[in-house]
Formats: sequence, structure tokens, C-alpha cells
Amino acid sequence: MRKKRKPVQVDIKALQKLIKSVSHFSGNQKTQVRNISAATLAVVLIAGIFTFTPQLQNYFKSLPSQAFSIIEIGHLPTTSCADYQIVINPDMRTVLAGDETAYDITAVRQCGFSNPIILTTDLIGKDGIESAGFDSNVLVIGHDHTQLSVKTINGQSDIMHYFKVNGISFINGKLVLRSDMATLNIIKPEDFVIEVNPIAQIMGPDSSKVYMITLIRMNGFAGNVALSTDLFDNAQSNLKSVTIMPPILYGATLNATMMIESKSVTTDAIYPFIVSGDTADLNGLPAQREDTAMLEIIQ
Repeated sequence: MRKKRKPVQVDIKALQKLIKSVSHFSGNQKTQVRNISAATLAVVLIAGIFTFTPQLQNYFKSLPSQAFSIIEIGHLPTTSCADYQIVINPDMRTVLAGDETAYDITAVRQCGFSNPIILTTDLIGKDGIESAGFDSNVLVIGHDHTQLSVKTINGQSDIMHYFKVNGISFINGKLVLRSDMATLNIIKPEDFVIEVNPIAQIMGPDSSKVYMITLIRMNGFAGNVALSTDLFDNAQSNLKSVTIMPPILYGATLNATMMIESKSVTTDAIYPFIVSGDTADLNGLPAQREDTAMLEIIQ
């Protein structure tokens, strides 16, 4: 039997320094060399993952075979830094339910990486999402920018989604995926409703009637609402006056009265009419809401 030779002591710190000086470390890779037992060392070579530089090859060839005993390897470094990142901008958008929005998607290529990148997203199918799609779902050299357009569903309650955009490609013949995350905040839009009660009344000559107008605020709407009606314009041959008090509803004031006075001589007629509520700022835009009622005048 051949006599087993005694392991040779290896200066691990010197080896680490050498590896650092002759090998390339990418941002997400590192080699862990630990002084586990009597400062001995072994190397596990993984084909296609670890690439020796000529200097490192010569160094390992110069070491006696007994020197290799134990090494713990995490992600071994490679001399190729080709890679890419996916970037979403902005990282958060807030949109009213029923509206559309968009995110800019960019592929940042590193060290000459040139393969096509296929984009996907997990936003599709989430609550409140009607559609989500890329202007182009394949990014190639010279065209590393696209948009992710998102359409939300009207009437959706407030909801926040955290989602990914994935970029899939090949690096050194291996399928890889790089991702970025962003947030979509869907909020139910502010709104208001105008209600008129009762929906119909009958009045004779030289008399008066009152309709109640109610403002219903929704989803935090706090704007002023100016009230108006087309009743007098349509029925002035039979009516003496139509007065809304107060003409503007603001703050906690949610009710107004519409007083109608008829002339002393009237003719039979039925007048459908509209009561309108106008605001200068509903989700950033002017808006009008209205309700309808009816007035019948008899002789």
C-alpha cells in the first residue's frame, strides 16, 4: 500500500488575495473560502460556472494535489459580467377606478449583453384590472424601452397592488429572469349625487309648491355644488317664480328647497324638469350631476 502523504499547508489569505486580483466578481456572486481545518483547501470545479483566468490556472497547477481538502463555494465568480436589469418607472402610481395609467419599462444592459429580453407581468388578472399590456414585450439592442399600459375597472373599491415586471433571457446558455417591482394604487373616485323629492306634484293657479333638493357626497367629495333648474324657462307661461335656496351647497350644507309659485291664471300642462348640480372640481375636472322630476299644472 502506498503511503499517504501529509497534506500541505496552504496560505488561504494569499489565495483569496490572488483570486480577487485575477478573477472577476459580478455584483451578485461571491466565493467563500473558509479556514475550516488546519488551513487546508480543496476546490470543487463546476463546469460552465467557474472560469479560470490563465494566471489562476497556472497558480492551481503549481499547487500539490494534497493541498485540496475542503472549500465551501457559494456562487462561483465568472470572468463574464454580461447581465441586465429591469427598471420600472415610477415605482408607484395612483389611479381612479375606471381610468388608465402607464409605467415606463427599461432594460439596463451590462458588459455588452445583447440577447433579446422577453417581458411578462403578474399584474394581469388582479382585482380591479381590466387589462395590462406592453407596447412591445420583447426588448432588443437599441430598443430597450417600452411602456406597460394598465386599464382599471370602473366602480372598483380602493385597492393596492404590488406587482412585478419580469425580463426573461439567456446568459451563457442558461435561462435567467430579472425582475423589478412597483405599486399600483386604485382609488374609488370622488363623486356626488343630486336627488329631488317628491318626483311629481300637482298645483293649481295662484298657489305654491316646494321640492326638496339633497346633495349626497361620495368617496370624500367636499367641493361646492351650484344648483339650477330649467323649470322656469319651460313653464314661465304658467309660473310666477322658481327659487332655489340656498343656490350653492357647501361644507356640511346638504339640502336646499325649490319654491314654485304659479300665476293666477294657468292652463293645463305637464312639465318634466331637471335640477342640476355643478362643481368646479371633481377629481380635478368640472362636473355636473342632475336629477329629474315633474310638475303638473291644472286650471
